[in-house]
Amino acid sequence: MSVTGEVLSVVKKIFLVSEELTRLSDEVKELSKNVIDHKGRLAVSANALSIAKRSFTRLNLRGN
Repeated sequence: MSVTGEVLSVVKKIFLVSEELTRLSDEVKELSKNVIDHKGRLAVSANALSIAKRSFTRLNLRGN
């Protein structure tokens, strides 16, 4: 293989790696966004659970 052919082969591989890195970067961004969304949902669920526990405690105290 000539030097020109080898250079073209390396350049082609660099572009393929660059495209794959871009794809992976986009995927990581999407996963990060999903994690942030899930953290928000968990916080809301934890808050609702806390309110429910307080309400149950108050109802339980009134019932005795």
